[in-house]
Amino acid sequence: ILSSVNLYFPNLPEQDKIASFLLFVDERIQTQKKIIEQLETLMKATREKVFSQKLRFKDEYGNYFSDW
Repeated sequence: ILSSVNLYFPNLPEQDKIASFLLFVDERIQTQKKIIEQLETLMKATREKVFSQKLRFKDEYGNYFSDW
């Protein structure tokens, strides 16, 4: 029965293209994860500066907002 089954195997260049595409996608995912980690670190540092009032904001007249 098995000898009568026809199996299709993609040719080698097609396999290489698929593998390189999947490798490219994996690299992009890793890059995006690094970017997200850096942005999360920046967000955390900014949040700490804002709540410790090391980073202050001004109103439309250029005056700092009052202390909390």
